[in-house]
Amino acid sequence: MAINVKLLVCDDDISTIDVIQSQLNCQELGIQCILRAYNGEAAIGIIERERPELILCDIGMPKVSGIEVLKYIYENGVYTEFAFLTCYEDFEYAREAVRYGATNYLTKPIDFDELNEALLRMISSVNEHLAQWEKGEDQSARDTMQNNVLRQIHDGFYGTNRDRIEKLLVRSGLACLEADMPVRLVMMEAETTKNSENGWERELLAYTYSHLAEEVLTGHIGCSSTIVNVGERYIWTTTFMRADQHSEEDCFQRAREFFRLCSLHLTLMPVCLIGDERPLYQAAAEAAELREQIPKVMLHGGSIYFLRDVRNITSATTSLIDEVQIMRMVKENDREKYLALVSGALEKISHSHSDNGSLMFLLHQDILQAFHSCLRDNNMPIRVLFQNEELRRLDRNANRSPVDMVNYASFLYDYVSGALRSKSEGDDIIGNVKRFIMAHYKEDIDRDAVAAVAYITPNYLSKRFRAEVGMSLREYINQLRIEEAKRLLLSTNATVTEVASEVGYDNISYFSTVFRKLCGMSPVEWCAGKRNGDGSK
Repeated sequence: MAINVKLLVCDDDISTIDVIQSQLNCQELGIQCILRAYNGEAAIGIIERERPELILCDIGMPKVSGIEVLKYIYENGVYTEFAFLTCYEDFEYAREAVRYGATNYLTKPIDFDELNEALLRMISSVNEHLAQWEKGEDQSARDTMQNNVLRQIHDGFYGTNRDRIEKLLVRSGLACLEADMPVRLVMMEAETTKNSENGWERELLAYTYSHLAEEVLTGHIGCSSTIVNVGERYIWTTTFMRADQHSEEDCFQRAREFFRLCSLHLTLMPVCLIGDERPLYQAAAEAAELREQIPKVMLHGGSIYFLRDVRNITSATTSLIDEVQIMRMVKENDREKYLALVSGALEKISHSHSDNGSLMFLLHQDILQAFHSCLRDNNMPIRVLFQNEELRRLDRNANRSPVDMVNYASFLYDYVSGALRSKSEGDDIIGNVKRFIMAHYKEDIDRDAVAAVAYITPNYLSKRFRAEVGMSLREYINQLRIEEAKRLLLSTNATVTEVASEVGYDNISYFSTVFRKLCGMSPVEWCAGKRNGDGSK
């Protein structure tokens, strides 16, 4: 039984509060005191000051209603167990109560057996919440401590001195960490420009990205083993993975799942570099090398590399292929010369006395950089390269052999040339966009999905669409959906909720809001007007 629990009773009928206060066995229930309020405004003041764990509240009261009290609690994140005590039995009130988190709905006259049972359930919920909160607080404190210690090791505050790091771990009381434990560092880096344009705050993005990396890579919900850093254009994490628990293949598969979730929820396309197995006390040296090497693969968003494979690549090596030449050949639609240029570079590699693997990687980088520039110069999003699964497959295999490189280079040329042609036929970009929306407006499509189809950036799409159509993309989609909803409401027996779902709205409240905005009335009112012969739109 919880102790020192406070109960707030709010009712404009003073006698109701008197009866409750006189009849409840507070000692048996574990209630420390009963607080009284005679209107909703007074109740909110008491909630702000006293934070009662239990609330019994009437609905119909002067100044501020019980629903508004509950809404205040909901919107301000106040934890309390709430029950309505009222004469009202109307469904609309009950629905609002459930919406804002009321778990009990008791009617007058008061049945004290029912009231006692309700309070016991509410107090049990308080106990459970407190237990979970305390457990969560302990785990959160341990996560913070471990993260701070690993960041110090990662950032090199203790170098690679085994004894100093061992002492640090002993002082921290982290029995799960040992200086000699084998670890493998996994670094993930992604460009965040698009997220910033879409309104992501840096702190929220860092929190989401790091916690997702931790959960997917280690299975831990929290952030104890993942170090996160955010720059102006990039976000990167380094996750400490136990090498005796996670093989290289396991790290690789987990990184692929992380990429999938990033693409789905964060619209990010990271690159991953998996380090070698080392003892924890040498992690600073490994982290420094990962930071040094990852710029070499940053252009290959959605790809995973092992440190040993990129270690011998020298960034300063002279380019094997001329980026400007490639861009000119794409512009002039000269595929034959382009493939001859690639073949010439491969011929140089075959006669070189240098590491062929490193040179193939550099050629891969040079080709990709040229097409990045083509897209960027034409105001097209670079991510369109990685939305094609076949291109992603060829990109992964390009370095294996000259034949794989030619297949990759050929497909990349055709893909980008096709995208540029589609754009240049392009005065009808908005026409193409409209046709795509017409085919998919009932689905969960957003600005990014539509822009990808048109091979243009989301910002450019928004500006051009508004200029040519006179409304935003979202307004256009909503208009199509509501017109279809009106047709279905007239021609079928489907309910408003069913129609909302059919035209793409999962939230009936949002559907009603949009409907009212466009039609000047709710869906129910519109249907009633049509049945009565009203000529309203």
